[in-house]
Amino acid sequence: VLPGTTVTGSRIRYNLVTFKDGKTQTFPSGIAGSPLDWDFMETACWESEVVDPESPVRLVTVTDENSDLDAYTLSGYIPVRRRLVNPSPEQRDRLRFTFESDLAKPVFFVRKYIRDEVHCRKERLTTCTQLCLQLKEVPAGLSAGFITTDGFTYEAVCPQPQNGIVRIPLSELKQVSTALIPLEFPVFLDNYFQPAISIPFRTEKIETLELRLEKNTAGKQEIEVGSFWLE
Repeated sequence: VLPGTTVTGSRIRYNLVTFKDGKTQTFPSGIAGSPLDWDFMETACWESEVVDPESPVRLVTVTDENSDLDAYTLSGYIPVRRRLVNPSPEQRDRLRFTFESDLAKPVFFVRKYIRDEVHCRKERLTTCTQLCLQLKEVPAGLSAGFITTDGFTYEAVCPQPQNGIVRIPLSELKQVSTALIPLEFPVFLDNYFQPAISIPFRTEKIETLELRLEKNTAGKQEIEVGSFWLE
């Protein structure tokens, strides 16, 4: 445990050194020796971000066309196109997803595994009351929420953004069906898990962030996303 007064800056870099039978070994590289040795040349280390305890819990930051976001079309095999969008030098990058389907009622998904992001902010998580989404616009049929470690999904319909930000009170999240994606074979199996019991939503069980877009017509649909966070 490091006293807070010894940590400065926005990131901390560190190694783990083990001692056994008079010998030292340094991780994450796993090489013999210690960073205190005069001839120790290894530079590999772990790195963690330092944040204010009261700061929002960041879930998504768009950095490239991947940004650890997965996109799916339920019961469809048309690839999802994605493109990095930079509106202006004064704004953060956004990621535009373009979905297409010839189904009568297509359903599109964007997901991100966020267990690591929330697990390290347990204390702050207990005081969070709303999910915040940076969206260019909110198409009809868009909902957002979380999948828990139990495999249950909790979502709410996205309201229209205010100044480009959609805010969903966590108290409005309702238990819904869980989409079984990516699709497994054989394809005639049910695409959804329908819960038989109702379990209240608990923030400490958050595992995956999900956007779900349900449409009533076939065709093309775009979603442009930026940062997501809990506050």
